[in-house]
Amino acid sequence: LLLPVMIHTAIFASRRLRILAVCISLISIPLLLVNGTRSALAGLAVAGVWSAAYIIPKRLRIPAAAFLALSALGAILMASTFLRQTDFQRPILWTAAFDIFQASPLTGAGPGQFETAFLAWKSAAADKFPAAWYYLESTPRGHAHNDFLHLLAVGGIPAGFLFLCICALSLRGQAHFARWILPALAGFFAAGLAQCYFQDDETVILFWVVLGISEHLRTAEHPH
Repeated sequence: LLLPVMIHTAIFASRRLRILAVCISLISIPLLLVNGTRSALAGLAVAGVWSAAYIIPKRLRIPAAAFLALSALGAILMASTFLRQTDFQRPILWTAAFDIFQASPLTGAGPGQFETAFLAWKSAAADKFPAAWYYLESTPRGHAHNDFLHLLAVGGIPAGFLFLCICALSLRGQAHFARWILPALAGFFAAGLAQCYFQDDETVILFWVVLGISEHLRTAEHPH
């Protein structure tokens, strides 16, 4: 969320802030790589491509986009060779969340009821697939590891629609300074496809801070 903002600061801010922003950026990227949270790295990749679109001259955007796409594909293939315990848990959670949504598409399971609904789904799945018992029992049950699916599961179609509205309103076109924050928000939504960042208080608070800064810059540049 903050890295594209630091890039914006490094390009446009005063010299003192520029040096600080460059230092933070140079420290943040290795920290993200060492941390190894692949959903965050995927979000950073989306934010990086989005940011590059503002920097790269128009005549170079097509070859640059092709290069970035091939680099991203190579990174995905490389990441797929390093499996973690949670890699088999996510498909289970996504399947459960979608089944819970299908059972009550208009209302979902209800706010705060994902765990209860998942436990009921897991019990039925264990009876149907006894060989998968270990994988079902070792799967976490607090959230769906996908922001959109989680909201569909607990709030049905209205919650999913409102979430898409938040995405659309957050990423609407903005000029000059404000638009540099859009890559951060885009990366946040992309990362949320494999992790429930909207269920993490510390992360979602930062999201609202960054969105608030974006809206402030937009209205400051185009006052009504």
